[in-house]
Amino acid sequence: MNDVILPSMFLGQELVEAIKLVLKNSEGNSAPILSSGRVYGGSINECYRLNAGSSSYFLKVNSARRFPNMFLLEAEGLRRLREAGATV
Repeated sequence: MNDVILPSMFLGQELVEAIKLVLKNSEGNSAPILSSGRVYGGSINECYRLNAGSSSYFLKVNSARRFPNMFLLEAEGLRRLREAGATV
């Protein structure tokens, strides 16, 4: 079976393999990535929708060198919004 290629200026083969491993181990989903597509709308991240079996995943990719701790800071902001009662 041919693997779906995840195109990106940031994704190297090592990261693609890590993504496949995470998907394989998450929620018992052992289905391969069947399709992927770029999701547009932001200007900082590259975003993709990954379809694996009956599940879909949203993948955000960025350069840790250019934007260190960005995802950690984003997670903290989302946590604070939830604590304030916002739907996130």
